[in-house]
Amino acid sequence: MTLGQRIINLAMLSFERLFLDFYYLPKQEEVFRRYFPDSSRSMYDIRKNAALVLLNTHVSLSFPRPYVPNQIEVGGMHINRKRTPLPVAIEKFINGSRHGVIYFSMGSNIKSANLPVEKRQAIMKALKSLKQRVLWKFEDPNLEGKPDNVYISDWFPQDDILAHENVKLFITHGGLLSTTESIYHGKPFIGIPIFGDQFLNMAKAVANGYGILLDYKNITAEALQQAIETMLGDPKYTILVRAMSERYRDQPMEPLTQAIYWVEHVARHKGAKYLHCAGLDLNFIEYHSIDAILILYGGLLFVVSVVLWLLKYLLGCLLRRVAGPKVTKKQKKH
Repeated sequence: MTLGQRIINLAMLSFERLFLDFYYLPKQEEVFRRYFPDSSRSMYDIRKNAALVLLNTHVSLSFPRPYVPNQIEVGGMHINRKRTPLPVAIEKFINGSRHGVIYFSMGSNIKSANLPVEKRQAIMKALKSLKQRVLWKFEDPNLEGKPDNVYISDWFPQDDILAHENVKLFITHGGLLSTTESIYHGKPFIGIPIFGDQFLNMAKAVANGYGILLDYKNITAEALQQAIETMLGDPKYTILVRAMSERYRDQPMEPLTQAIYWVEHVARHKGAKYLHCAGLDLNFIEYHSIDAILILYGGLLFVVSVVLWLLKYLLGCLLRRVAGPKVTKKQKKH
C-alpha cells in the first residue's frame, strides 16, 4: 500500500479497536449476562477461549499471513470436488451453444427480479446482443422481454455449472463463496459488487488480472457488453485464473478433510490447550510491549542524559583548569 493507504488503514483499524472495546463488546457483555447470569466466566474470557478457528480462505486466494497454529485455512471447503450431472434441460441448453455459455447470478441475498426496471432493461439489452447463451438466475418466471438466448431460473446448481467446460465466464456480485468457486473451476468473472466484502474480492480479482469490475450505480448495456466481449476476446483472463486455480488445488488434503481432521483433533485432546496463543491473554499495552519499551528506553534515555551532563561538567572543569584562574577587572588595574 502507499503511504496514504497505510494511514487510512491505520485510522480504520484504530477506529475499529476503539469501537469494539468501548461500545460493541460492552454491549455483548450485557447480552451475555442477561442470558447467562450464573456463568462463572465473563464474555471476555470466553471470547479468548476459541480452541480452533477455521478460516474461509487460502493463501493462494488471498495474502500470506502469520497465523498461529490453531488458525486453519479451509477456504473453498463448500466446493463439490466431484461434479454431479446437471438437470437435463440445463445440460441441453449449455451443450447446444456453439459459442459457449455465460453464467449470471447475483447470489441469494440480491435478487435480480428486484433490480430497478432500468437496470434490468440494460442487462437484457446487453445479453440480447451476445452470440453466447446465458444462464441468468432470475427469481420471476415471467420476465417480460426475455431474450431468446437467455435461460432464467430462480435456482441453478452453480458449482456444477461453473465446472462445465462450455461455460466461459461468470457474472457475479463478487461474494467470497462465488468467487472461490469460479477460481477453483478456472472461470474468469465480471463483478458487480453491491456491499460488504464483494468490493475487496473484486479489487483482488482485478489486481490479479482475472476479473473485470463494473459499477452497479452506473451500469449500462454498453458497459456490460464491452466487459463481456473484452473478457471473451482476451485469453489472458482465462490463463491467469487457471494458473490461480492450479495453485489453489495444489494442497496436501482437501479443505473439508482438513477441517474435519482439526475439529476431531481438538476434540480428542480436550480442547487442545497447547494450541492456545498466549497473546490472547495480554492487553494492548502488554501485547505491544509499550510499558516495557517506555521503561527500557526511558531508563536508557535517563542514563544517557546523566552521562552527557557529567561529561559536560567534567569538560567544563578541565577547560577552566587549563585556562587558569580568571583575572578580574580590578586585578587588571593594579
